[in-house]
Amino acid sequence: YAEEPRNYQTHWLARNYLQLDVEMLSESQVLDAVSRLLDSFWLVCTLPTFESDIQLLWDALGLPAMSSRQNVTGVTHHKRFELDPALRKRLAEENASDEMLYQKWLQRNSARKRPALIAESA
Repeated sequence: YAEEPRNYQTHWLARNYLQLDVEMLSESQVLDAVSRLLDSFWLVCTLPTFESDIQLLWDALGLPAMSSRQNVTGVTHHKRFELDPALRKRLAEENASDEMLYQKWLQRNSARKRPALIAESA
């Protein structure tokens, strides 16, 4: 982890979508640019809201409601470790831009009216 670049997601979006040279900009400039980019997207998903976020996409495409999520591969991947509160805090501090974007979209997605999934309505 120590060799991994900080704010990986924010920088990846800045480089790959906006073609920015993140080394030439301040972290706040990069964060602002990526935040504006994501504001222009029709849908931004977060893991905790993924199923209902994807249902919004399915609804917009006129697809039937999705069923509950299930493992169809037969392969189970076990966690290597649990994030304890101290490590979670450290990661958030060391990747402040990624954390700010994540919290912004988690809050927006959680506040949005959610479509009912089959598993919820059955």
